[in-house]
Amino acid sequence: MQALTLSEIVKATEGTLILGDPEIKIGESEIQNKMNDLGSSGISIDTRRLKPGDIFFALKGTRSDGHAFIKDAAKKGAKLCMIETIPQDLSFYLTNFPAIIQVPDTKKSLGKLAQYYRKKVGAQTKIISINGSCGKTTVKEMTAQILKNVAPTVWSPGNFNNEIGCPLSIFLLNQNHLFGVFEIGSSAVGEVGHLSKIVCPNLSILTQISLEHTATFGNLENIAEGESEVFSYLTPSGIAVLPRDDAYFEFLKTKVPKECEIRTFGFSKDSSCSIQNYTTSQEGAQFKLNFMEEKFKDLKNMVFKIPSMGKINVLNACASITACLSLNVPPDSIQKSLQNFIPPDMRFQKIQLKCGTLLVNDSYNSNPSSLKSSLECFMESFADKKKIAVLGDMLELGKISKEEHFKIGQFLKSCDFKKILLYGKESYEIMRGYKENNPNQDKMLHCENKNSLFLETKKTLGKNHAILFKASRSLHLEEVIEEIIKTS
Repeated sequence: MQALTLSEIVKATEGTLILGDPEIKIGESEIQNKMNDLGSSGISIDTRRLKPGDIFFALKGTRSDGHAFIKDAAKKGAKLCMIETIPQDLSFYLTNFPAIIQVPDTKKSLGKLAQYYRKKVGAQTKIISINGSCGKTTVKEMTAQILKNVAPTVWSPGNFNNEIGCPLSIFLLNQNHLFGVFEIGSSAVGEVGHLSKIVCPNLSILTQISLEHTATFGNLENIAEGESEVFSYLTPSGIAVLPRDDAYFEFLKTKVPKECEIRTFGFSKDSSCSIQNYTTSQEGAQFKLNFMEEKFKDLKNMVFKIPSMGKINVLNACASITACLSLNVPPDSIQKSLQNFIPPDMRFQKIQLKCGTLLVNDSYNSNPSSLKSSLECFMESFADKKKIAVLGDMLELGKISKEEHFKIGQFLKSCDFKKILLYGKESYEIMRGYKENNPNQDKMLHCENKNSLFLETKKTLGKNHAILFKASRSLHLEEVIEEIIKTS
């Protein structure tokens, strides 16, 4: 983080200065800034990771209240404390903190300060946002991989894409960055708009519209409405990169301001950047692209290779390529960067066991669209192996949960699996859908707990076997994978 004066911070957060010289500079950590290391961003919400010179935001959460750790922040050398309520023993704070600002809501003030910081420090930086129902983190990592190889680039660490993580990522920006790539997550209407106002992108990539968080979104129409909020915050003459094959493409197109440019990606020949001749295997995927723009016509014979498998990752790569070409990145640099791309953890992560079994960890999260894509990708990429699926619940689907799990069960009938193991209460509906009018009922088994799931999975290990793991994040299927690795 680049330092701001105390008076700037007070104005940006609409706070009240309790202690401190308005002209002193705050926020530059005394620990040297490291690329994409939130621990040295100059902002802290956790005293266990606080560095001398940090601004400490005392956030109120469902499990803990940051106000209970203000003394710890002082002892560790925080230069400014952002608080909602003035502590009773104020005298301690007046002698141990250089500065204190009181705000009505510390979480909102974190977003307000990030918004101000982006406009001031990132004014000359080309900011790219990524949002959508699936593929956000992969597209973000692909885009960052390409851009960092041509110019100084900052990007959201991990999956820092919510109302806390997204603002924290913004503070990694400095004036030397030519590009910034930020992921925007959402679970309800209004959230994308709130975060997009902070990020204020010059270019926005929307990956796709599909069922996600329907317990809070309600339906697909609301999801499309919510995800499209990003376009209201595109900078003037900004670029919107849209999924041409998406059922909501025409709707999304109407949400882009007239002064902004639209670029599209997909398998459709009507895409600005359309995928041709793709192939996939367990080693990855390769494809060619066809371009609508005349200046890219000579690239039609260029072969792009990625270490990630399946149709969905070819689409993810196409989204990144479309965006990066729009930012005038040389095509050969894009090609080389994607070839060396390292997929994020728990997104089709391959783990080879000594016994000859390949584990495929795609357990970061799951919804109906991503699960179907994962199953199709797995079937397509491992056609020559004996295939096993370990599947858990898709959570936060609300009223449609039973129906969507049942549909997955029906879909699995067409998949060539040697064994399918299920875990979680909702996945009983997968079993019901699979077993309806199906003679191959013995291929599926529901496990009551993780130990049972682990033991049943161990039984499926063998030479030339491949096992797919997929479930919502809170089921922590990676724990089963870790046990298998440990005992194999």
